[in-house]
Amino acid sequence: MDSNKKLTIAVGIPTANNEDTIRETLESLLRQTVQPDRIIIIDASTDSTPNIVRSVNKNTSVPIEIHQQSTRGQGVGGARQDIYDLLEEDILACLDTQKKVGSRWIETRLQFHRGNPEYDILSGMRSTESVDR
Repeated sequence: MDSNKKLTIAVGIPTANNEDTIRETLESLLRQTVQPDRIIIIDASTDSTPNIVRSVNKNTSVPIEIHQQSTRGQGVGGARQDIYDLLEEDILACLDTQKKVGSRWIETRLQFHRGNPEYDILSGMRSTESVDR
């Protein structure tokens, strides 16, 4: 990875019936010191989660895409595969719907990848907290 290249980052969120937490999760991503280039949501909801995502998307310059989960796999694993298929950015940061993140969450990941280009996958950097519901 070229250390002078501007890295792009997408956040992937699998969700299903998380109308109580999705807004707070998205709002925490939109308050970042460094904005993500795109937010990809794979949805398997029967509640108002998609409507909430569309509402948040109207009020931000960060593209938020919501896609119906494919039928090739179920649950989080299937949703993450759908996210991988849509990824165009250099880095993917996955986040659960029931989480909100601190304001430097994206910045920290970008710094890590710039300083450690030999790593293709990063998992479990501790900087999230649960959304209480």
